[in-house]
Amino acid sequence: MVNLGILTISTKGWHGQRQDKSGEVIKDSLSSGDSRVVKYEIVP
Repeated sequence: MVNLGILTISTKGWHGQRQDKSGEVIKDSLSSGDSRVVKYEIVP
C-alpha cells in the first residue's frame, strides 16, 4: 500500500470562496487500487 498526500495551493479555496474540484478528482483517482490518500490540504 502506498500512502499519498495532496497539496492544493489556492487562496480562494483556502478561504472557502471556491471549491477545490481538481483536488477532489485527484483524490478519487488516487484512492483506488494499491494506494490511499492519507493527507489532503489546501493552503493559500
